[in-house]
Amino acid sequence: MHPGVSDAVRDMYREELTTLEALLEDRPFLLGDHPSFVDFGYFGPMFRHFACDPDPARVMRSEAPRVYAWVERMWTSRAADMPGAPSFSSLRGPAFEPLFARICQRYLPYLRRNAQAMRDRETTFDLALDFGTLRGVRTHRFRVACRNALLDAWDALPTEARRNVASVLDPHGGISALLDPGAIPSGLQEPLVLPIVRKEKFPLRELVRRLIESTRGRE
Repeated sequence: MHPGVSDAVRDMYREELTTLEALLEDRPFLLGDHPSFVDFGYFGPMFRHFACDPDPARVMRSEAPRVYAWVERMWTSRAADMPGAPSFSSLRGPAFEPLFARICQRYLPYLRRNAQAMRDRETTFDLALDFGTLRGVRTHRFRVACRNALLDAWDALPTEARRNVASVLDPHGGISALLDPGAIPSGLQEPLVLPIVRKEKFPLRELVRRLIESTRGRE
C-alpha cells in the first residue's frame, strides 16, 4: 500500500459493508434464513478482524448496523435455533453485482498474479487492479493452493452449471484470470486441507522451518 492507493484500500472495507448491508436488508443471513458457506466465509474476517477491533467496529456499527447485528447473530446462533428446512435465495439480483465485480476484477487477478509469482520464484510482486497498482505484495503459497482448489471445483461442475456461472460473472469480466494459466503447484498438500484439521505431528526442526517460511509468505 502507498499514498496513491491508500484511500482505495481503506474503502475496500466500506465496499464490503455496503454489499453485506444490502444483502441483509430482508433476511437474517446472507442467502436466506439459515447460515450458509457464504456466511461462514465472510464471518471469519468480519468478526475477528473488524467487529473485534475498535476502529473498524465503530465504522461497522455506525455505517452498517445490519452487518454488526449479523456478526452477533452468527456468533450466537445454534443449529437448534434455526427454523425447519433451510431456504436459500438465488445468487442473482442487484445486491450481488458489486460482489461479483470485485471477484472478477480484483480477487481472481490477485490469485493469478500470486500463482505466477510462486511459479517464477518471486517473493513479492506488483498487482495492477482497477483502482491502481499495489506494490511489493507478498507471495503466499496458501493462496496458490486456494486457486487450485477453485480450479478443481470448476472442473467438477457439469456443463450446465458452468454456463450458469459464466452467465453471472461474464458481465463483470468473467473467470479467465482463474483458468489461464491452469493449476500451478503450491508446494502444499493437495487437495487443499486447512491447517487446523491436519493431524500429523511435526518434529521441532520441521515446525521451526514452517514458522520461518510462514513469516516470508511461503507457507
